[in-house]
Amino acid sequence: MKGRWLVTALICAVVAAKAGGASAGQLGNAATLRGLTDNTDNFTMLDLSPLLYNSVASPSYVTAWHWFTQDQTYWGRSVSPVQTMELMVWRPVAGTTYELVGKQIVTSGPNFGLHSAAAGPGIVVNPGDVLGYYVPTGQRSILSLDWPAGTAADPYWLSSGVVPLGTQHSFNVSNGQRTYSLYVDAVPIPEPVFFQFGAMMGLGGLGVFRLRRR
Repeated sequence: MKGRWLVTALICAVVAAKAGGASAGQLGNAATLRGLTDNTDNFTMLDLSPLLYNSVASPSYVTAWHWFTQDQTYWGRSVSPVQTMELMVWRPVAGTTYELVGKQIVTSGPNFGLHSAAAGPGIVVNPGDVLGYYVPTGQRSILSLDWPAGTAADPYWLSSGVVPLGTQHSFNVSNGQRTYSLYVDAVPIPEPVFFQFGAMMGLGGLGVFRLRRR
C-alpha cells in the first residue's frame, strides 16, 4: 500500500513539473497593418512566407487565433469590416499537397484592425504546419498582407469552395511569398502520465506498470 502512495505522489510531481515547464508556442506572422489584401472570395490561401513566429516544437493545441483586417484601399474598393471567414491549419503531405487538419469560423468587425478569438477544442498544430484562410462566396478578403518588393508574390491558392476537414488538396503554385497578418498561440499536448513517470524513473514505455507490480 505504501508503494502505491509513493507511485501516486511521484506521478503528481511529474505532472506538476511538466505543466510548469511546458512552454507555449506561436505559429504565423505578426497581426499588424501591412497595406494590402487578396480581394478574393471562394478561395483558400496558404501563408508559406518565412515565419516570424515559428516556436511550435511539438504537437500542440491551438489556444487562440489572432489576425488583422483592413479596408481594400489598394484595390480602390471599400468593404464592410464585418466578415466571416475560416482560419485554417494545413499539414504538408508531399510537394504542393496539403491536408486540412484544423479550421475555425471567425467573424471580424465591427471595426477593421486587430482581432483575436479563443480556439475551439481539439485543433492541433505540429511543427511544419502552415496557416491559411478561406473567404466564402459573396465576401471579399480583408485579411491584411504584403509581399517582397519587386515580386508578383501570388500565393499558394485553391479554388474549391468550402474544404472539409481531413481532406488533401494539391494547391496551385506561384512563389508563395505573401505574408499574412495571422498567427496562433499553442500549448504542447501533455504526454500520458505513465510515459512522463517512466522517463523520470529511467523506465521505457509501460515500465511504470511493471514497477507497481513489484
